Amino acid sequence: RVKKFKKERSMEKNKLREIQNELLISEKPSIYLEKIKESLKNTPLEVLATLETIEQNKKFHPEGNVWNHLKQVVDTAAKVKDFANDKGTFMLGALLHDLGKSTTTKRNKQGRLISYNHDTEGEKIADKILTYYDYKNDEKERILNLVKYHMHHLYIIKNLPFAKTEKLVEEVDLNDMILMFVSDRLGRGQVEKEKKLNEIEDIKKVIEILEVNYSLDLKEIKEKIEKIEKYI
Repeated sequence: RVKKFKKERSMEKNKLREIQNELLISEKPSIYLEKIKESLKNTPLEVLATLETIEQNKKFHPEGNVWNHLKQVVDTAAKVKDFANDKGTFMLGALLHDLGKSTTTKRNKQGRLISYNHDTEGEKIADKILTYYDYKNDEKERILNLVKYHMHHLYIIKNLPFAKTEKLVEEVDLNDMILMFVSDRLGRGQVEKEKKLNEIEDIKKVIEILEVNYSLDLKEIKEKIEKIEKYI
């Protein structure tokens, strides 16, 4: 009985690593996520399944609830992951990026759905999950950075005062962060090619702003974005 318990405990502790491995080999991870959704209940990953109950502002998210968005983001991430420097942390960052919406989503006085600070709140939730599943050191930090900074494509373009762009430049792998921006922006139910290209244009603007304001040479990621643009 003790051996059985230890085996079950070991299997549970490996659950996120198994999911990460599946995300790396799946052409369309959303199918896999739907299959395992029920198995997430009564585990630290249950928060992922609850995202199906979290609605979003349809103006920005015509795909509907956060779970739908998440599936589209990981599917996009799967298409671009070969351009990532660290595919494993990139795919897990895509999976966990919107956890904060589970606790921050509400309606404002005008009745509009908002999720302010869901990026920083999501980092806290992701930190607890990654700690539970024994993710450590640089690997953990890379995943958390993708969660923490995933909204900065918007903050940078709009020059918002609460942007922490200088820290982003210091702390993250900009290559993988920009691919995260791409995945997030293209995970919003766009079907028309023109809409997808508009999203890519915004990402190009982000890259340009980063290059100019921080004296960066982002030629390599720009070339990758050009390639992505041809097959989205």
